[in-house]
Amino acid sequence: MITIKQNYKSSTRIDGLVDPKQFIDNIVLHGTALSTLDTLGKEVNNTNQRCFTLTGTYGTGKSTFALFMSLLLSADKKVRSLASKKLLAAQADSTFIKDFKVKKGWKVVKHVCGLGAPAEGLANSVLSTLQGNVAPSGEDDNFYVELIKSALNSQDEDADGVLILLDEMGKALDYQSRENKDLHFFQELADAIEKSNKPVVLIGFLHQSFAEYARSMTSHIQREWGKVQGRYRDIAYSPSIDESLILIGETVKADNDLKQRIERKYARLVDVVAKYLGREKNITNSLKNALPIDPVVSLLLGPISKRSFSQNERSLFGFLASSEKLSFNQFINTFYADDESSEALKLYNANLFWQYLTTNLDHIISSSRDGKIWLEAKDALYRASLDGEELHEAITKTVALITMFGYQYQLFASREFLISYFEQLGYKAKNVTNALEELESWKVLIYRDLHQALTIFQGSDIDVNEIITSTVDAIKDGVDWVSEVSSTKHILASAHYHRKGTLRWADVQLINERSVNLIASKAKSSAENAAFVNFYVPTSKAALELLKKVAAKQSQVVFSESIAPENLRTLAIEQIALRNIKETNKTLVHDKIAREEVESRLQANERALENELDLLFNKSQWHYEGRQYSDVSLSTIVSALADEIYSESPVIINELVNRNKPSGSANAAIKKLVLAMAENYGEELLGFPSDTFPAEKGLYFSCLANFGIHCAIDNGWGYPTEIENSDVDNLFRKTHETLIADTNAPVWLSEIDEYWAAAPYGLTKGIRAIWLMAFVMKHMKDYAFYDKNDATGEIIFITQPDDEFALKLIQKPHNVAVQAIHIDQEKTAYLNKVAEALDSVTNHEHDYSKDVTPLNVAEGLVTFYSSLSSYTVATKNVTKKARKFLEITKKASDPNAYLFKALPELLETDLDSISVQDVEDILRTLKNAHGELLSNFKKTTEKALGNDLIAKSTCTAVVDFTDDHKLKSFAQRLSERKENDNRWVSNLISLLSSKSERNWDDLAIKRAQVALPELVEKFKIAAHRAKFSGLDFAEIEKEFNEQIQGITSSLEGLDSEKKKTLLVALLDELENGAVKS
Repeated sequence: MITIKQNYKSSTRIDGLVDPKQFIDNIVLHGTALSTLDTLGKEVNNTNQRCFTLTGTYGTGKSTFALFMSLLLSADKKVRSLASKKLLAAQADSTFIKDFKVKKGWKVVKHVCGLGAPAEGLANSVLSTLQGNVAPSGEDDNFYVELIKSALNSQDEDADGVLILLDEMGKALDYQSRENKDLHFFQELADAIEKSNKPVVLIGFLHQSFAEYARSMTSHIQREWGKVQGRYRDIAYSPSIDESLILIGETVKADNDLKQRIERKYARLVDVVAKYLGREKNITNSLKNALPIDPVVSLLLGPISKRSFSQNERSLFGFLASSEKLSFNQFINTFYADDESSEALKLYNANLFWQYLTTNLDHIISSSRDGKIWLEAKDALYRASLDGEELHEAITKTVALITMFGYQYQLFASREFLISYFEQLGYKAKNVTNALEELESWKVLIYRDLHQALTIFQGSDIDVNEIITSTVDAIKDGVDWVSEVSSTKHILASAHYHRKGTLRWADVQLINERSVNLIASKAKSSAENAAFVNFYVPTSKAALELLKKVAAKQSQVVFSESIAPENLRTLAIEQIALRNIKETNKTLVHDKIAREEVESRLQANERALENELDLLFNKSQWHYEGRQYSDVSLSTIVSALADEIYSESPVIINELVNRNKPSGSANAAIKKLVLAMAENYGEELLGFPSDTFPAEKGLYFSCLANFGIHCAIDNGWGYPTEIENSDVDNLFRKTHETLIADTNAPVWLSEIDEYWAAAPYGLTKGIRAIWLMAFVMKHMKDYAFYDKNDATGEIIFITQPDDEFALKLIQKPHNVAVQAIHIDQEKTAYLNKVAEALDSVTNHEHDYSKDVTPLNVAEGLVTFYSSLSSYTVATKNVTKKARKFLEITKKASDPNAYLFKALPELLETDLDSISVQDVEDILRTLKNAHGELLSNFKKTTEKALGNDLIAKSTCTAVVDFTDDHKLKSFAQRLSERKENDNRWVSNLISLLSSKSERNWDDLAIKRAQVALPELVEKFKIAAHRAKFSGLDFAEIEKEFNEQIQGITSSLEGLDSEKKKTLLVALLDELENGAVKS
């Protein structure tokens, strides 16, 4: 009898298993599918666009389209051939296969998005398809982007490219919206695909636009989402009514005999509907194929399936396959189950369909955007049933369905149609006419002259035209319509971008007399991430005259001699009026019809205004620096100006860094690269690992190695004197000559940065940081380097760029500087002498004579200074010249001034008169100063104590004997005495001066020298007493009292110190056996 084709009963899964031949045989390639294939092919072949979205409601066949497209590009030649034949049978002139340059076939990544984080799922699908791998879980989005990027760039040569199909992409966006996240991943994904070195195309399938998924989020995030959406070219996928009819006909299949009988019975009905509702389209056969569905219902099923309330029902196929009460499926199972039941050849008419909607979807429709008109239709039907009969209700239902779902598609219920339609359903024309008149009189239906048709009565007390007119009259003379209307358009210099790799654009906009004066300040400097030139269309002759004067002085102003037409002003003022009405008119709040009319007028006005602006901008004659451009596209003009203004801009094909606002991941890679350029410049690949490929290594190849900026030189690696790429070599050479060569002061790197950003180079911020570091490192031997202290503002000379210098170069280029060092033959000879003196004093530890440059020699002297002890740096007990050398070296911040001014003044002679010995004497004096101090103090100490007392055994005895802490420490240090090792002397001086060696100065040494005699005396007494530690002094005093009294009386009159000295001397003589009897 009648069946519903199985392959339409459920939605297609792009990652499911299908029989390619069966699928290709069954697919219906309607106009929307063919048009979409053609659009995609042309975009891929003729533009750089590689990321797309197909937006269409549920059940429109997007997944089926995706699966067919994957077969068209299949790596299986047989499958590809079957699909291609199907395509060419439907559209003989299709260029899709040619546009995609299919030879071997494309690898197809099929990914169905779920309700989780999209990055990991997509990375798994990409790696699984291209490499047979699985992505690690739990990583951040940047990690997965890098994985995907690596997989895309490492694909083999057996495929023409990679096609990535993202079905149910809306679920991924739902996740981002639900988690209140941005679309960073999808932006980075688009970047990775567009920058891939292999052909890659991504198509995401959506049920609604990006913006709809972000409706619940903040306005800021909504704007950000809108920007990301711009990276994806959106293609509407919405089959027309005709195409929906074809699909319905393909879905509903009847036996041949039954089909012929149904068509014969309802042939006149089909003709009537085709005549009045089909307009000039040939839909008769499609309507016949859809029988036994009423032709009116068949026509409306397509529009109904696209309404918001239908989206959970899986569209028209959901309706056809549904087993709900009063559904079409139930209908055929009841009235076409067998020959007997099908005798009546029943029609699934508008009345049954209305009952189906009421029974199953009433609550959904009531809360949808169609709620008001649905409720009005139900009310109209109720009122029709009060006084009317079955015919009145049938007419009301038919008109209600057409009113609700057909108006948008220009389907209108005219009197003639309704009379003819119901006459074919078995009603008398006179009865139908009478019923229509009665329904009008009951205010159930109302006749609309605009469409010459009857509709459900919808009343509105507001005259929108009157409101618009009065609002326009109130504002037209005082409003600044130019500033109120957003007229700015961005025109990409696409040809310049393809040639140079740098994205530049111009702004095109209207400008009035009051705003012209603002151009001067705006045009003087092109801000980063802004238009490089501005195209202006004046709104009056006075504005034009002012524009001409400004353009004569400003190189960034392009002007049109065309004046903005009056109708543009009219449209703009009406636009402002409509916005004011929409936002402030309180009477619209409770009147849906009026609100919709205002909204409709606003949208129509916006389109008209947009078209008028496009027409004006594209047909204007543009003037720039005395030249006129006409009959040329704006993009062509902008590219020509970009080529002219940035004539010396190098070719840089790297979108990751060749931009003024690199992404977070790009900035991180730039930072790592710049640090490696400073720290590992002598290593191959700047020390990056050879077995992995991080982002910074990719930047190394694309921004340095490929230009010959860093390469193998002189049996090593470094920055060559002459760079292989002539554009970069010219850039570096002119920078040196223009900014640095003749400047006798530090040049801040911010000045170089600004020089490169401006014409004729126009380098973007991302690449400037990398090349600025390369420029600095290239001149490492002939530049001096300076760092400004952030806290004090002090400018400090540094020997060479280090990691801190590199970071400031990126973040604070105004705080780091360079200065060229100029030397002639006389200076070279002088430097050789200083280097030779350095090598002699340092025993050739660094071999400064092998690489004699001002920086190297200055660094050598500073290094020598740094190696001196604190005492040597602080003491005044050196020669006058040595002392002066210490002072000037400590303050040295400029190698030029230090080497060629301060040092010769110190030596009190001309450069050519300075000898190696002059320098060496100073250096050697300082080198030996500390050692001589220790040697002299050692001699003094040993002389004061004598060899016997200084013996280790004596020192140990004193340590054990005395309770005096300082004397004990003194004896302990003496006990550490060794030949050829003066550390004990240092320890002794530190003890006596109470200062550690690093804090010695002349005062500390003086203090030690003064303290030494006293401790020596104490040491001697303690040493002697230690020998008699076993004696009983009380017994001895008793036994020799007389002798003791005699000695005491002989010492009377002497102070205590002299008494001690005489007694110690006497002990010494006794120790040496020298006392005479």
